[in-house]
Amino acid sequence: MPARLSNGLFFSEFLADNSGRNAFDTDGDGRANKADEFVEIQGFKNSAISLDGIELWSAKRGRLYEFGNSDTVPAGGTATVVGQYDGTPPPGFYDAGLPDNNRNQGFLEDGEANRFDTLYLVDTNTGEFIALAYGDPPQTQALPPGFPGTTNVGSESFNSDVPNGVPIQRDANGDLVEGGTPDPGDTGPVCYARGTLILTDRGARRIEDLEIGDHVITWDNGAKPVRWIGWQKVPQADLDQSARFRPVRIRAGALGCGLPVVDLIVSPQHRMLVRSRIALRMFGAAEVFVPAVRLLELPGIVRDDPPGAVQYYHILLDGHEVLTANGAPSESLHLGPVALASLADEAQREIAALFAGRSLAGQTAAMARPAPNRLSVMRLIARHRRNGQPLLQVPVDDDLARSARQSA
Repeated sequence: MPARLSNGLFFSEFLADNSGRNAFDTDGDGRANKADEFVEIQGFKNSAISLDGIELWSAKRGRLYEFGNSDTVPAGGTATVVGQYDGTPPPGFYDAGLPDNNRNQGFLEDGEANRFDTLYLVDTNTGEFIALAYGDPPQTQALPPGFPGTTNVGSESFNSDVPNGVPIQRDANGDLVEGGTPDPGDTGPVCYARGTLILTDRGARRIEDLEIGDHVITWDNGAKPVRWIGWQKVPQADLDQSARFRPVRIRAGALGCGLPVVDLIVSPQHRMLVRSRIALRMFGAAEVFVPAVRLLELPGIVRDDPPGAVQYYHILLDGHEVLTANGAPSESLHLGPVALASLADEAQREIAALFAGRSLAGQTAAMARPAPNRLSVMRLIARHRRNGQPLLQVPVDDDLARSARQSA
């Protein structure tokens, strides 16, 4: 199990010595170099965790980053500190401000060929800290000058003799392993692709044909009015440059119970409902939300390679709800701070005007279903795959599924 602070934060991935032909372009600026090195942290809790007072340190390089008092790790999300992020970092990413004259030195100490370092995550509010030593081999090191931590609550070490540009990640058991492709952050729009069939009180309708005031069928609260419909087009160039926006295609029947009834295309961070006995045993809840990007290891779920731009649509209701899309259960837009920040400025202004004089509490309240953190989701998917169990083990409401099939 990962070493973690009392608030649940732990190291989930890091990339050191980002150089050579395998170098990764974290910020998507077209240049892959040592300024793209990063450290990602995650939380064990299924609720947001404040980063107020949290600092990232290195034994050799001192303090690497200090989070702000309004920064958070969202439920099921991550926070990624990048050496130098050109442009405005997306939600969940933070620019450590590595000076240009230090780009060749890099953000993190190399961890191969007898080189080593130790990363620390410190809660300055309590003095707690965790340590992650890496290197070839890892070494025991003295705490750096000015270090604010007073109580070590967990330590890990990893022999990082890995090729340049290869990250250290967590596997489904929570162990540190040599990764394949770096996978920092959980960001991007949460939405359906054009053409998705949404179940309404008038049958399944294409999402692009829905209007404000139309009623969609929710799993928990019957027919609910659409408060806002938004859309954004992701150009082909952006899709080619970053997988963060490339859609996920869930082929017909891939979730189980014959669902979806036709291929469903969603953004990577769009959450699908998993309903299974495995989820019940793991989380005490049979139904949980899982981002589509975390399902890619399962048969019939793949990264889509569209021939051109992708048009994504958002559906906002009075609260977070489970909808039926191409016959499969999925989510409406949950307007938390990260999701709101991922929307275009115009969309944010539209929503602000829509809710003028009214509280957004229903939008920022608890989600319609639990959203486990990424490590827990990895374990969930690994167990489903190992046991050959579908993600939807219990048939969904027959009337909802039948209506979707008739309209598909």
